[in-house]
Amino acid sequence: MNYLKLYDDVHTPVYATEGSACFDIKAYLRKDREVKIYSSIDSAEHTAYSDEITLDPWDRCLIPTGLIFEIPKGYSMKVYARSGNAIKKGLCLANSVGIIDSDYNLELFVGVINASNTWIGIKNGDKIAQCELVRSEQVRLSEVKELKNQYVTSRRGGFGSTGV
Repeated sequence: MNYLKLYDDVHTPVYATEGSACFDIKAYLRKDREVKIYSSIDSAEHTAYSDEITLDPWDRCLIPTGLIFEIPKGYSMKVYARSGNAIKKGLCLANSVGIIDSDYNLELFVGVINASNTWIGIKNGDKIAQCELVRSEQVRLSEVKELKNQYVTSRRGGFGSTGV
């Protein structure tokens, strides 16, 4: 998959190992580029210009990557949190999983949230997410009056109906 670095010093996306399913994405933070931070305290939007930002508990922000991806038609790119960041720091994706469509051709920003009770620092070059290219198929959506398999199963409920 092709990608474009918007600046010469943008960090190259790489697979950490030969067996990695996803490639790592790093933050591209510079003093001349803005980062929008959304406060959990006053619901205000703040702007930072730095090569390092600090997120207070439950703050959210869009972290620039300096990368544009040329996602092939029939594919999408999924953006996931890095497990080490989520477990050890509380840095998670604000939308759980990001979906980048094949017709999106602008810079990739990663929406993160500080899900901890302490501040988190993010520096230029920190690994912030991991991405996976996946096949995507649009299906024909058809409204019907009844589903063929609607009453076939004996399962009822959902949301823990098979046990907790």
